[in-house]
Amino acid sequence: MKLHIPTAALLSAAALALSMACSGDDKTTIIENPPPPPKASYLEYANPPATGAFSLVRNSSSTQDKLVLDLVANGASGPSNGVAFSITLNNPDTADWVKVGGSDAYLVQNGGVFEVEGENPQVKAFAAKLTGNVLKAVVSQKMGESEPADIGGGVIARIALKARQNASEGTVGLTVNKFQMIPEGREVVAIDPADVLVGTITHSLR
Repeated sequence: MKLHIPTAALLSAAALALSMACSGDDKTTIIENPPPPPKASYLEYANPPATGAFSLVRNSSSTQDKLVLDLVANGASGPSNGVAFSITLNNPDTADWVKVGGSDAYLVQNGGVFEVEGENPQVKAFAAKLTGNVLKAVVSQKMGESEPADIGGGVIARIALKARQNASEGTVGLTVNKFQMIPEGREVVAIDPADVLVGTITHSLR
């Protein structure tokens, strides 16, 4: 004997089963992709042409986010007892002035012109002051105790910038406000800031 179930009853049972399945505790899990990792900050520098009296040149110790610059006497030469300068960081939202070496006492580092040797260091005046985004620095030997140094082709001083992480991409920019040399005598000689060439600094994210 065959069991006969009306079609209408089968459809009602199927609808009931579907309704029960949909009203159960089963929940749909939505898997979201994790956000992309933050991009790394880079400070890139294009050296200026070596045609000026002085220029800021990228030092080989620079890293992806720390830019070390050498103040080099290109066309300038002759005896000197020291140098003083003032440089503005034009876009402080992208980078900060930092020490060249972590253990340095100042935000400026002596270059190779005014040598520091033994127990009687040649450099006697050595200081740097940060006012806002303006760096003012002096590297000078004590006159009368040391022979003036020949600055021709030498590295006078070093400065450094550190990229701000996740800052907007764009040009960083440095402006030389004042530059002075102390020749053989005690009189300070002002140098046209335009004679100190600065390359292009770019903050980028990768």
